[in-house]
Amino acid sequence: MPAFSMDGFALRLHILGLLGYSSGSLKPVPAIFTLVQAAIVLIHSEASSSSPKVKNWYAPAAIALFVVAFALYADLSRINLDRHGDMVENYAWGMLWQWGNAKHPPFFGWVTAVWFSVFERGSGTYYLLSAVSSGLTLLAIWRIALRYGDQSLALLAVLVAMMLPPMTFLAIKYNASSAMTPIWAAAFLFYLRGLEKRKLYDAVILGALAGAAMLTKYHSAVLLGALFLHALFDKDARPVLFSAFGFVTAVTFFATVAGHILWLIRNDFLPITYAAEQGGGGLADVAEYALSFLASIPLYILPGAALLLLINTRVTDARPILSRIKPEGLLRTVEGRALLSFAILPTILTLILGIGVQAEISSVWALPFYTPFAVLLALLVPEGLRRTQFRKPLFFVASFFALLLALTPFLRDYASRLDVSNAMAPLEELVAQVDEMWATHGGRTPAPALVGERVFVNAAAFYSRFDPYVIMENNLVHVKDYASLDTIRASGTIGICRNDGATWCAAQVQALLPTGTQPQSITIKGTDGTSDWPFLIWIVPAQPAN
Repeated sequence: MPAFSMDGFALRLHILGLLGYSSGSLKPVPAIFTLVQAAIVLIHSEASSSSPKVKNWYAPAAIALFVVAFALYADLSRINLDRHGDMVENYAWGMLWQWGNAKHPPFFGWVTAVWFSVFERGSGTYYLLSAVSSGLTLLAIWRIALRYGDQSLALLAVLVAMMLPPMTFLAIKYNASSAMTPIWAAAFLFYLRGLEKRKLYDAVILGALAGAAMLTKYHSAVLLGALFLHALFDKDARPVLFSAFGFVTAVTFFATVAGHILWLIRNDFLPITYAAEQGGGGLADVAEYALSFLASIPLYILPGAALLLLINTRVTDARPILSRIKPEGLLRTVEGRALLSFAILPTILTLILGIGVQAEISSVWALPFYTPFAVLLALLVPEGLRRTQFRKPLFFVASFFALLLALTPFLRDYASRLDVSNAMAPLEELVAQVDEMWATHGGRTPAPALVGERVFVNAAAFYSRFDPYVIMENNLVHVKDYASLDTIRASGTIGICRNDGATWCAAQVQALLPTGTQPQSITIKGTDGTSDWPFLIWIVPAQPAN
């Protein structure tokens, strides 16, 4: 009789109990205990069986536990969401419901806005969005892997993916790059479904996913290029491309992005101009970035590859795994060739495009690349070992996340003292004080305009109880679809700049406010409790219409 036993229904109750924790009442010790208990139940399920079998609910249960652990870890270990302010900027963009903005396409902002139309705004619920995004990627990996093997392969592919930094640590910050990951994975899944069945409803979904990928970040062009090249040059996929399936996919794609294309035309192609301005380095610089980009891919794969060593019953079994790479097996099927294309072509196309426009190719561009690598790594393990040794990687992954949760108090203390960029900025306290100033001196207009320094005004958009909206880059040209000088005067305005001696922010704010408007000075302690953060705050009440 095993020490622990529980059926799938009871395990689901454990997971639901974990999901019941809210960010306002997190209790790390019972949360960690419940997580570990649920993981042990999963690991020891059917432990008494002489021929253990991976059941079809194991992978979804592991993914649910992962989402909970990921969200808890992020919320308990981090300060201020992210030090660059990308996450609060996502919300500031998304709540405007525009077809674009000055830097990126709009889809990941829309996702953020939809999420917070359901959940209360706060760090914990935002990290839950990041965790759910990674969880959706893992679900897609599970379904993709089932095209190449049984449930034991699919479970191992999911566990490998859980150990890849692009699915975990690098995905904590929900932004344009991490938001692409589940969309890319889902698009590839429906591409495979198209190769298998050619159902037109799959074509509609694939076209919509391709459009969503491009509306998230233009770098998704390399995914579309990879799938198109495979469909064009693979003799078994070409008939699908030139069929009703391919036609419906293309029509749906263009219908999905049509609104953004019209917005680009009306707004002088602002995000494309912004993307072009990120390059411009010399050939040596571009080559250095390209080499760093290439080197990051095997480094990020390494933790997942190391997990495979646990599958072996003896250390000496490690060598055969490395000799089991047999691409000819994948090359025999159209699905296998599609997987290899997804693994290889996005990197090649990124390098070609990046070097061609002299862009500073960053390793974070590759965040959505790792779905096929998880499946390919799992395929290295023989079927027999996958079926009999699956508890070892399960136990390791569960132990790894339990350790991370146990370390969260120390990580949070370190984050509170990290003097990099705006890591120690007292954002929530700043917004609380600004809210009181607005309520006292500006009035209770429900949606004042925000102008000033990017990270602080975006934080105000996210944390403020007055639901203010941001004038992006303090530039009325960038917001002409939803704001003008007359509208910001009519709604009232809040200006926020850090009082660090620089004059650019104050100059931009005062150019949008009535002549003679004077700021108030406030000073707030940083997250370390000792550093001083001085600010200039402008409060301009709503002006009556002339």
